[in-house]
Amino acid sequence: MGPIIDHPTRYSIQIDDDKHIEGTAESNAYLNHSCAPNAYVDWNGVYLRALRDIEAREEVTCNYLTTDCGLHEKFNCHCGALNCYGELKGLKYLARDEQTKLLPFLPEFMKRKVAKGG
Repeated sequence: MGPIIDHPTRYSIQIDDDKHIEGTAESNAYLNHSCAPNAYVDWNGVYLRALRDIEAREEVTCNYLTTDCGLHEKFNCHCGALNCYGELKGLKYLARDEQTKLLPFLPEFMKRKVAKGG
């Protein structure tokens, strides 16, 4: 893991309010976003875990909405999933029902934000 910083970057994941673990282009090179990911971040130690068997040469993906309240920069998703979010900005920009669907994959500080309605 990299250093803890106070703002999001292209290669960071959020671990608390105003706390992000900075990664590098090399360490995050193969972890892209999908609205129907095959992996998730296990927040009990910040591990990457598979949601299902991942085929050889299959891209490992996670849902960036479960790793950041507000992304460093918004982007349009083209993952092709039936439940594709389209434009991604971060968890705080989702409707409440969409946030609630992601609760099992959120770190505790994000679960508290959803519970408070923010």
